[in-house]
Amino acid sequence: MRIRTAALLALAVLLVDLPNAEAAQSDLDRARQRANAAAGELAKAQTRLSELEGQIADLEAEQRENERRLSSLEGGLRLAAVEEFIRGGFEGQLIDFDPTDASAASRAAALARIVAAGADDAVDAYRAAAEDHAIVADRLSTARRDATSALGEYRSRVASANAEVAKLQRLEAERIARDRARRTASARTTARPRNVIIGSGPWICPVQGPRAFTNDWGDPRGGGRRRHQGNDILAPRGTPVVAPVRGSARIHNSSLGGKSFYLRGSDGHTYFGTHLDSYSGNTGNVAAGTVLGYVGNSGNARGGPTHLHFEIHPGGGGPVNPYPTLRQYC
Repeated sequence: MRIRTAALLALAVLLVDLPNAEAAQSDLDRARQRANAAAGELAKAQTRLSELEGQIADLEAEQRENERRLSSLEGGLRLAAVEEFIRGGFEGQLIDFDPTDASAASRAAALARIVAAGADDAVDAYRAAAEDHAIVADRLSTARRDATSALGEYRSRVASANAEVAKLQRLEAERIARDRARRTASARTTARPRNVIIGSGPWICPVQGPRAFTNDWGDPRGGGRRRHQGNDILAPRGTPVVAPVRGSARIHNSSLGGKSFYLRGSDGHTYFGTHLDSYSGNTGNVAAGTVLGYVGNSGNARGGPTHLHFEIHPGGGGPVNPYPTLRQYC
């Protein structure tokens, strides 16, 4: 009778806990959706900032060329002005010309007044160059203001994405705790494992923990000078990064990517991950799911959100968009 009563009590607890577990799973699913949406907004903000950085670089180069032209034309105008003054046609007007005037338009006007009677072609050329200089200066000022605004938007999106990933991390930790309590067995912990295989299946998500990502393949990077050749998977610092398939792993360090890894997979593809916080020490032949390192923001990602930049190179060749694969397995 006691055994039957205990069994009924256990069943009652299970039935009560089931709706709670389902509600918690729904909360976790919604948190993943919000985190992925925040990752998408962050990618858009990063793209906008990169495009403006490229625009500013182009305008600055154009302005340097304008200044070179103005300097060259100004030398000829000075000579023409002196000649006109010596001929006595514009006595006293050299006082109007201040070569230290920072405004190219003001310098052009002063010189033009001196040699205008001759309708010198050099005056027209200088005026045109001065107008170009003023137009580019205005565009450059606007682009810099826009870039300042875009940088603020980017930082806001970083904070928003980090907050959503933190919520996801909390809900994921609660799920793990519930599973541990129900199974009364060992489960994943927050400690950094070494020489451990976590995850299973034909292909394993390379970030084993709370994560968020979007399809940012091909987005402008580096001031618009290059394209994003992978997907960024946002995750808290220290989240394990694993081998998605069995293969041969090696580490790689660079100023661009910081701490990185290459995995020559048994499936014939090469996988690349970068911006790690640290390595696990597992290299050489590794099983699928082996921890290779931990999520960070090393290299040129320093100061930005912690994430894994992940690439897939079929047959060891050029990269392809990893998003469809990540969408399926992550």
